[in-house]
Amino acid sequence: MPTSRRTFAVAAVAALVLPLSACGSGGDGGGSTDASGKVEGDITFQTWNLRANFKPYFEDL
Repeated sequence: MPTSRRTFAVAAVAALVLPLSACGSGGDGGGSTDASGKVEGDITFQTWNLRANFKPYFEDL
């Protein structure tokens, strides 16, 4: 059964090498970012059983 052993070895090497293939691609890939925009939007809380005990907290928000 040398074929199945060889197939297993190739699969094992591929499994070890493929996750490392992107490491060392060079560059940080990021540029400068500007965070001076206006912050706006709504926050929605998804609660199932918190309103029973913490209702005043959620109403004050």
